[in-house]
Amino acid sequence: MAVPLSARKATGGNPEGIAPFLQLPHFSESIVKKVARKKVKTFQELRDMTIEDRVELLTQVAGLSDIETRDVENVLEMIPSITVDITCETEGEEGLQEGDVVTMYAWVTLRRGNGLIGALPHAPYYPFHKEENFWLLLADPVSNDVWISQKVSFMDEAAAIAGASKAIQETKESLGATVKEISAAVREAVEKVKNGSRLVMGKFQAPSEGNYNLTCFCLSDAWIGCDRM
Repeated sequence: MAVPLSARKATGGNPEGIAPFLQLPHFSESIVKKVARKKVKTFQELRDMTIEDRVELLTQVAGLSDIETRDVENVLEMIPSITVDITCETEGEEGLQEGDVVTMYAWVTLRRGNGLIGALPHAPYYPFHKEENFWLLLADPVSNDVWISQKVSFMDEAAAIAGASKAIQETKESLGATVKEISAAVREAVEKVKNGSRLVMGKFQAPSEGNYNLTCFCLSDAWIGCDRM
């Protein structure tokens, strides 16, 4: 993927501009204009089309060949959709006071059209081997303070299973859970990892009394338009 920064200029209510389209093979600014005439103005609208309608659009309107259209479909099936389920807890505490250690638990789940979990991104102009990574941030968008920043990778399932199992076991033990409860929680975590989720944990100290509007961001370093918050 090699998309110029100028392509990310917001257009027509689309905050990412035409940049998401240009990460597809064989796409150019002229092709983006052609599909826009058929009311496909955002990348999500292109992804939401049925395969049949999209093939018709790409071949008959955009002028791509059957092979080029197949290349586009392969990359679209590789582009992930991300969801984040996050909770913050203070171990052994019902309330929250300044200075308490708060633990963030976030399950980041990835889904692709081709069913894969780990995959290499489409990056034909990148000079080196490019892995797909995500960054999970817990931040205050008002003050721009980042409270937690963690890298998330979906490539190494074995390492993810080991890490999630250890984290869940230690957490349950600290809460006085029984062996049976710990075993059940670990099994559940392992299944989540195998099904495309990764556990991200982080700790921070509770700040002074007040209202804080924290936001969780999941940012992709390989795809445009996949970020979640």
